[in-house]
Amino acid sequence: MAAATDGGSSAAASPAPPYIQGAGATESPLSPSTHQLPTRSSPTCPRPARRTPPSSSSSSARVSPYPLRVRTPPQTASTPQASRGHRPRVSIDDLPDEGDQHFLRLVVEPIVKSTVGQRDATGRHLEIFAASGASFADIMHKLWEKFSGNIKGQAVKTDDTWSLETPTEASWSSVMQLKSNGRIASATKTPELWNKWIVDQKNNPVTLSIYEYGQAVSNARLLEEFLQACIRPQNTDRSGAAAENVMRDMIMQLQEIWGNTYQASAVTWRMWANDIMRNLDRSTRARAVFDAPPTRLERYLGPSDGLVHEHLTRLTRSTRVALDTVNFALADNAELTRDWEAFGRRLECHKRALEARKETLEGYHADVQMGVNRCCLTRYNAAETTAS
Repeated sequence: MAAATDGGSSAAASPAPPYIQGAGATESPLSPSTHQLPTRSSPTCPRPARRTPPSSSSSSARVSPYPLRVRTPPQTASTPQASRGHRPRVSIDDLPDEGDQHFLRLVVEPIVKSTVGQRDATGRHLEIFAASGASFADIMHKLWEKFSGNIKGQAVKTDDTWSLETPTEASWSSVMQLKSNGRIASATKTPELWNKWIVDQKNNPVTLSIYEYGQAVSNARLLEEFLQACIRPQNTDRSGAAAENVMRDMIMQLQEIWGNTYQASAVTWRMWANDIMRNLDRSTRARAVFDAPPTRLERYLGPSDGLVHEHLTRLTRSTRVALDTVNFALADNAELTRDWEAFGRRLECHKRALEARKETLEGYHADVQMGVNRCCLTRYNAAETTAS
């Protein structure tokens, strides 16, 4: 009874797991009614049962000694800027009215590449641009205005001969390419299919590949051939600069075009030519010779002799016109003076005529008055005679 009581009180006081034993206790197999398990020290006891995890209804829960680790899904960067932790900038075009039912919007990720086969990761990434419009043509017009400045020209190969042409908006598919989810959009779509293609993108960014020299340059080997044929200078010195004969030709072109406008020393002409030749792209030199001289060279350039002579001729002509105008005015003034003198003479003649008439009228008046007096005197004498 004592043992049972002790065992019951011990079980009620300490609900320790059965595999934890007190130090120095005597271990012996007991019946199941005692709620005690045999220990491992007994040679006759069987192997204890494996510990099972406590149920959810247990009053005590196990706590892991290790800190909780939260796994986050990996984040992939779509652009080099995003991989460095920077959010890409987004340039948004002006949006039309929301009430416009034909509103379309295309978000592009522009990438400038030298060849068609160049990987997107190695291209030059521009800021994301969102263009909107009523149709694909309107959107493409805005994309062309925005990114056509990155196109250096359109390479054309005819009979193994390379040439460089200026691309136009109508031939945008020769220098640009749209790609969605790794699939290249065919440039032969009709306007309706293009509009549907834009709607299917659901404002998700698409890749706009911009090729510096067009899609004819598909790989690095063709790029090297084209650069050697059309871009790089043909004659160079050891340092890679333009050769002396090419420099002389450029100086002659500048003097032929600008010789009638400017006059300068040989050093100044050479500095101007060197400024143009500094760009190793010889395809731009034909247009560069017609541009105005650099600002830093303007103080070394003076007007040419022909320009000075022309300026003096125009100045002399203008002065002669002004002098002729003054001479004509003086002639008119002299004529007016003569007219004024003639008018004065006419006034004098008219005055003398009036004075002559005045004298005549005064004589008439005196004669009339004298006749009246004579008549009155005659009547008076007659009256006196009658009275006497």
